[in-house]
Amino acid sequence: MRVIASLCAFLLAAGSASAQIVLVDQGPGEAGRILQAATAGPHTVLYSQEMLALPRDSVFHQTVIILAPRVTVASTVHGDVIVVGGDLFMHPGGNVQGRAIAIGGGAYNSTLATVRDGRLSFRDETYDLDLDASTGAFRLSYRSLRVDSGQPLLTWPLRVGVRIPSYNRVDGVVLPWGPIVTLGDGRFIINPTVTYRSHLGNLDPGIDLDADFGRLDVNVDVRRGTFTNDRWIRGDLLNSLTTLAFGTDTRNYFRADRIEAKGSVDFAFGGFTFAPFLGGLFENAWSTGTSLGPDTSVFSFFDRDDEGIYRPNPAILPGHITSLLTGFDGGWSSGDFTSRLTARVEYVLDALPSSMADDFRFMQTTLDGRAAFQTFGPQRLELKSHAIFTTGDTPPPQRHAYVGGSGTIPTLDLLEMGGDQLFFLDAAYVIPIQRFSFPMVGSPQVTLRFISGSAGVSELPDFVQNVGLRVGFPLAGVEWLVDPANGDSKVTFGFSWGQ
Repeated sequence: MRVIASLCAFLLAAGSASAQIVLVDQGPGEAGRILQAATAGPHTVLYSQEMLALPRDSVFHQTVIILAPRVTVASTVHGDVIVVGGDLFMHPGGNVQGRAIAIGGGAYNSTLATVRDGRLSFRDETYDLDLDASTGAFRLSYRSLRVDSGQPLLTWPLRVGVRIPSYNRVDGVVLPWGPIVTLGDGRFIINPTVTYRSHLGNLDPGIDLDADFGRLDVNVDVRRGTFTNDRWIRGDLLNSLTTLAFGTDTRNYFRADRIEAKGSVDFAFGGFTFAPFLGGLFENAWSTGTSLGPDTSVFSFFDRDDEGIYRPNPAILPGHITSLLTGFDGGWSSGDFTSRLTARVEYVLDALPSSMADDFRFMQTTLDGRAAFQTFGPQRLELKSHAIFTTGDTPPPQRHAYVGGSGTIPTLDLLEMGGDQLFFLDAAYVIPIQRFSFPMVGSPQVTLRFISGSAGVSELPDFVQNVGLRVGFPLAGVEWLVDPANGDSKVTFGFSWGQ
């Protein structure tokens, strides 16, 4: 009966697919910008007062906006899936070639589903729905869920204050703990934490304050921690799993006491979103993990050697850095085309490593971009790039970033190339074979890959290129890549899933 009810709800919703959404009050913040950009481009609107299921073997060729209290997604969607006023659950076989977004609820993953551009949950805000009888349009008005008078002052994640853990070769198990403090009807959120690091035996204190002043958002973060410039390669979850299983930690680390503060303002123009920020940073850093080996507590199931889990970190210059920060987070979405670009510029006012008598100054710009669009039929081109450019004095190693090995340029050793100058480009042309479809894993696909990158100190060395292909399914496949300059090749089998 539940299956029949879900099917009926879907058919009822499909009948309203031509309905329009009118944003009476967009509200502040990213959720409103996302919804405004989605309604400005091609999209499908679905509506249900009960649970709605997007069934397997159905295909949506554009972004889907769903007004329902609970949604399950097992379909293929060439765009975003945006649930307004409820929860979004990915089901096995679901394939979202965009983002899975829940406004007024949570977006929940399935390891047997694919979400190409990640999941977003906006639990503390939603939109009230009003149906305009004269036009048939859905009128949406922003409402903050933070102003609930019953909202507690203290919230304990997982009921005891435990946050999501991670794992790396320097810290071991990273386990943050602490409550969430909510003040001013939810406009001020404070996250005090103590983070346990099993390999170091440290308990690191930290506190994060987020203040919402409408379009202006102010964030202040103060903590002692372990930091990296290589988080762009892989997310925390995937890097933790590959480190524990195969010793493949795609990051270099250093320790520091940090104070970082910034304010950002949100803008939206049609399909464009733009959030510039301005702030400052004070950091006092020192080396960590420069000597790893069998006599330490570092562990992985495989590759327990100097190239794997025992790979040491490069030493840094201990000392302080005081900087101004500026940049932006922006995006553009139009039909099948989606893109995102973030920029961060650090202008160093004062840097004095303890081993040097004179200070030095530099400016470092970090860019991270992604774009995707359909070409012929279901085929699509996906691009991602990361770049670091530094001018002025040569910065200390704590401002270096790296490429090489798994996650970047597979034919190189892991993080073989590094420095204060870096450029990386990954282009993937995906050809789905929709004639065949299998339960749980979906349709097979062939992906043509082109990778190019370089990193060095003061200048970029010769670029290293890889070309090849990947054959498999959205969740798993076999990949072969070769460096055409020297003939080095790499064959890997791997899994992937939305993060």
